[in-house]
Amino acid sequence: MNTKDIFVTGGTGLIGRWTVARLSKQGHRIKVLTRNAQQRKTEYYNWIDTHGGNKEVIDLLDGDLSKTSLGLSNEDQQQLADTDVIYHMGAAFDWGLTPEHARQVTVDGSHELIDLAKCLPKLKQLVHLSGYMVAAAPVWDFLGLDNQKQDATQKLNEQQANRLYKKYGGYEAAKFESHFLMQNLAHENNIPLTGILLSSTIGNSQTGEIDQPHGIPMLVNSIWNNTLPVIPGTKNDWIPLVTVDYLVSFITGILQLPETIDKNYVVLDDETPTFAEMITMISQHMGNQAPTRFVPKKLVQLSLNLGLERFLGSSAETLDFVQPYQFDTLPAQQIAQKLKLRKPDIRQAILNMVDYLVQTNFGENITTTPPNSAMSDAGKFYRIANTQTFISGQRDNVDNVFLHGMPFNSDVWNTLKDRLKGDSMAVDIPNVSRSKGSYQSRTSWMNALLNNQEKRPDLITHSIGTGFAVDYASRYPERVNKLVLISPYFLQSKAGFIAHLPFIGSLLKLVLNKSQFSQQVVGDLKNAAHIDTAFTNTRRPGVFASIMRTLKLASRTNHRQALQIKLDNIHVPTLIINGSNDPLIEQLSDNPHIQVITIEGSGHNPHLSHEKDVFSIIKDFTAGHNIAQQPIDFIDAAVLPAA
Repeated sequence: MNTKDIFVTGGTGLIGRWTVARLSKQGHRIKVLTRNAQQRKTEYYNWIDTHGGNKEVIDLLDGDLSKTSLGLSNEDQQQLADTDVIYHMGAAFDWGLTPEHARQVTVDGSHELIDLAKCLPKLKQLVHLSGYMVAAAPVWDFLGLDNQKQDATQKLNEQQANRLYKKYGGYEAAKFESHFLMQNLAHENNIPLTGILLSSTIGNSQTGEIDQPHGIPMLVNSIWNNTLPVIPGTKNDWIPLVTVDYLVSFITGILQLPETIDKNYVVLDDETPTFAEMITMISQHMGNQAPTRFVPKKLVQLSLNLGLERFLGSSAETLDFVQPYQFDTLPAQQIAQKLKLRKPDIRQAILNMVDYLVQTNFGENITTTPPNSAMSDAGKFYRIANTQTFISGQRDNVDNVFLHGMPFNSDVWNTLKDRLKGDSMAVDIPNVSRSKGSYQSRTSWMNALLNNQEKRPDLITHSIGTGFAVDYASRYPERVNKLVLISPYFLQSKAGFIAHLPFIGSLLKLVLNKSQFSQQVVGDLKNAAHIDTAFTNTRRPGVFASIMRTLKLASRTNHRQALQIKLDNIHVPTLIINGSNDPLIEQLSDNPHIQVITIEGSGHNPHLSHEKDVFSIIKDFTAGHNIAQQPIDFIDAAVLPAA
């Protein structure tokens, strides 16, 4: 492939980043229009590096679509003189945009870009990304235009443009107007334009990775938080989707095909499920109850506009895309065949995106880990014993299995997972974390979780997770290598009376802010990341209440005694770790398989408050080192000095 000089607007957005990474990997020389370019350079180049691109061929030019000459300096404009291709992906992207702001960025910016393109003598193609809704026949009818003749000869007058902004939000209306403007100006100035009318874009088809909060992620977030009680629209409505990797393959591939110039292509996946089917599919994947009642969109939009947007986490504008419209995708399919592109399974891609969003707490915990190398460690939902169980790491044949305590989820094990040898699986316990569902017993759930393991893993557990581990190890000792019990609740003080009060979980969730939550719930824990994990975990509807019910059950004498008897008779090598501020109050039998160590100055979470010490102990124990030869006598419940 001949390398080209390429200018990109919108190169820092969802589609733009992936496009620049792909083009740079192919060796093209790329200049990206970027606001605050100098400040964003490090983060942007890191992202390109971790996604297979080549930052050495990328320059960020400081500019802004809303400014004259795109805000480019004279020197930067001169750098664009050899441009062969322009990708125009920039637009004002947000809900609730005023028409003035949307027009200034999206429409005026497109006009400025055309003025620039007219001055580029080597320009061979301008690729403009717009929205698929502009190809819907009802939109043309609404504007009083001939929907059978969707070409550049039809212009929008001011009255038609104003109608767009009254019917649609600023974001979508400006995209409509920009499309007509680009088509007309390119035609009048003989600029070689290719229009890409794309549908709502979701994450990478394999990893699910997506780094924008708007669009479909907002829908997923609403389902996750149970704030979508009804299905807006009818059973025939849909939001057609396309995965970002397929879209990028299409729009970078067309550079090889001169016949795509002066054409428009609607790029979407015709096999996208209906809106109702997608909501049901996502809900079931998360373990939530899917809504079944259809409500007219106008009524839902009215409710959102009256102030419910803040509570439901959604925007009325998003429902403009929920339509029964059909589109002609045959031209795009023919181009895809020439490029030998295969569409991914869109349903699986949707679920992969859901997993990614849940794993990253909807963008709050995004890292720069290369997505391909991290795929085996990414969190996913699996069907385990009638529960949708969220598992991070490997699923089969692991060396280590981690079960968290409350009020955390399995993210608290991330550091230890990386330090221990072998493959690891960190599991969210149902109903007190991201997993959800009804299981028969702890042993049946553990059996379903681990019955396909060829190895005998070490079970490393904390608090409520220790009960699951003891039940399983006492029933199937031949399947467990070693057992680590951090703060086994059934050997420590019972939960206070507050856990027995009706509705206390829902009340605490309402009244405790993050600071109060930290003081009252996680106690001595100081690590902000772990506090955030715990606080976020309890925000999901029903989790705090379930935690309180679990604490009540864990305080029952017969429940505690049953686990104590099983531990007294355990045949699996077992290490118990507890904090000096949360001592063991139950007497242990003289079982040679059990070793105990106490961490001085720690409370119920020694693996988080004294990470370095506890991780070192666990690493030695699971590695099979003779810890009896250490300076501290573990057998006699020794005490470590504070970290």
